[in-house]
Amino acid sequence: LIIHRIMKEVIKGKMKEGRKKHFDERLPEIAKECSERERVAEDAERAVEELKKVEYMQQYLGDVFEGIITGITNFGMFVELDNTVEGVVKLSSMEDDFYILDDMRYFLLGERTGKQYRIGDIVEVRVARTDKIARQIEFLIVNKPSRKKQQKTSKKSGKKDSNGNGKKSNKKKISKKKRLKKNDRG
Repeated sequence: LIIHRIMKEVIKGKMKEGRKKHFDERLPEIAKECSERERVAEDAERAVEELKKVEYMQQYLGDVFEGIITGITNFGMFVELDNTVEGVVKLSSMEDDFYILDDMRYFLLGERTGKQYRIGDIVEVRVARTDKIARQIEFLIVNKPSRKKQQKTSKKSGKKDSNGNGKKSNKKKISKKKRLKKNDRG
């Protein structure tokens, strides 16, 4: 709004030298304050969105979903579901092997089995825990990773189960349309 007012004054030829000097001195400080307030508002919005997603996923504790690995870290991996809910799979919960982070190529490697988890892999996860205070959702892996380019579909159903068979899977999917509503204050 301040910029609009200044532009109006300049266009109308009403910007006096004293007023110009005032804005030259004050605008950097005003802009800095506006940027700080905007960052605080964005952080608050992000925190509320995370909390609402955690509250939403509480009803699905124990259920299995398909998701995509979006991040790999030294403590685990992040998996995003179709409904934009993201959760963490902690390495400590992956008991089938001891996984090591290859931080040069960004994947987890099973020391004994050689199993790999990479960004972009599709995995099935079970909702294991929700924590409203930490605004975090924890998943457990229920199948080995698959890569999009390696997937084949059955000619009959067009679907496959977690073993790659042409059967319809019983895992849950949450429609992208079924997103959190702003008026859902649960």
